[in-house]
Amino acid sequence: MPERDYFQMETFGYRTRLFEALFLAKSQETKGLAIQKELAGWIAKRYTRLHPGQPKPRAVRFVAGLRRANLENVPSKRWQTTPLESFAKEDLYIISTHRIAP
Repeated sequence: MPERDYFQMETFGYRTRLFEALFLAKSQETKGLAIQKELAGWIAKRYTRLHPGQPKPRAVRFVAGLRRANLENVPSKRWQTTPLESFAKEDLYIISTHRIAP
């Protein structure tokens, strides 16, 4: 799902609220998972409002892509979100999956 449909501001890197919500589970597991669950519920509700004719989401999955450092191809402009479709399958990993109650 396009992030711009759900968040007014673009994600802009390390230590943003979205980053903390997704990755606090690594250092503060209970708090991080609670934040992820709340965010998943909000995303599911927002999706349902934006797409009234579509089936309601049964789960929300947070996925991240690993971008490998490449000194020959260093970005020259501002940081941008890379679409998940552009990552190789082996460079994607699931952060968490949250079932949504009907």
